[in-house]
Amino acid sequence: MKTISVETVELPEIKDDREKACMKVCIDSLRQYYENHRCQRSYFDIHCGLMINKHYIHMFFQSADYLYQYYEFDQIFFVLLDRAATHLEDLSQRAIVTSLTEEAKTATKQELGDYLDKVTLIFQTAVDKAGNEDCVRFCTDKVGKYSARADAAHGLAVTPAYAKKILALYEKAAEEHKDDFFGEIFESRAKEYRRACEVKEISEMGAASRGLFGDDATDGTPLLKDSDCRSGFRRRTARHEEERPTSSPSPT
Repeated sequence: MKTISVETVELPEIKDDREKACMKVCIDSLRQYYENHRCQRSYFDIHCGLMINKHYIHMFFQSADYLYQYYEFDQIFFVLLDRAATHLEDLSQRAIVTSLTEEAKTATKQELGDYLDKVTLIFQTAVDKAGNEDCVRFCTDKVGKYSARADAAHGLAVTPAYAKKILALYEKAAEEHKDDFFGEIFESRAKEYRRACEVKEISEMGAASRGLFGDDATDGTPLLKDSDCRSGFRRRTARHEEERPTSSPSPT
């Protein structure tokens, strides 16, 4: 499987012209963020511009699940994601401190939580789909941290069960994009996590029964670690060649 790197321009594996054009916009945005860092240009804008960091996160969020059908991502994009999220947290906290009203503070916290949820989903996608072990380790180290930070920004007193949280986020994304092809992608991911949650619930019920009746059988399969869950999302085929509504990624 080919790797999307900072030199990637063309995406020949994508056959649908509208989807290819949309993905090229996303990749161009990721590459531009990289170039700004590499050349140390516009450092003030990168570090202090809320919109620039939001834009990188949003474009990566829209493209990650789709492109893992055909490609791997170079790890540099996830390193930059970590930086973009860190900058966004710092800038958002600064905005919260200087906000004049409680309503403004609350709105900034909620928006930060929404973006950190996107960061969580991007890292989780790599954990589930990436073939590069170094990349998987890097993203595994980040995903739990950003999930907790997102929950804190949302002011959640009780942290939800992780798999159910990921399921809820993909269901929300699928609903928000129900009128474009992103909705299909996010719904596919939601289905993976529905199956994973069902497996976990059955395993937990079995474990409770074994505790009652003395059965010493082992527990079930870890979430999204079986081959079907890891590879099934990539088996999107020509059955989707019918016309879809034209769409393009929003800038934020």
